[in-house]
Amino acid sequence: MKSDDPLVDGAESLYWRAPELPLENWTVFDEGRRGHRVRGGAFVWNDDGVSCYIESILKALELDMLAVKDEPRNGVLSVRVLDVRDCLLGVAADPNPEYISTDELQSRDLAHALIVHADDVGSKQLKKRTSALAKKAVIEHWGIGGQAAG
Repeated sequence: MKSDDPLVDGAESLYWRAPELPLENWTVFDEGRRGHRVRGGAFVWNDDGVSCYIESILKALELDMLAVKDEPRNGVLSVRVLDVRDCLLGVAADPNPEYISTDELQSRDLAHALIVHADDVGSKQLKKRTSALAKKAVIEHWGIGGQAAG
């Protein structure tokens, strides 16, 4: 797994897609906030980390957060890099990821990044860190046909 890249600015926002919101695995209704919040399950950990996109690079490409969606029903979630690091996780730039064939690359893939963790982090600790990060994440877009953000 890649390590945290200090060149990724802590003030950056990261976006990633989630299937139609709200779904039990992605959000939960929070009585205190009187609305939905992100759950830890929204962070899908693959072998290389959690795929996401860096906002400033998307903007430089004249794209917005909706560019991370694969289909209209997808929602868009966000978190700040500073919050990722506060939860003892990291962010690594990963433009044009190797797992995407060159004929399937999209312009958004130049903004691709990964939320990563140290190799020695156990599964229980990773779950705690991911849950802490989920509390800081924001539901940016519910997806077409989804409910309004609340």
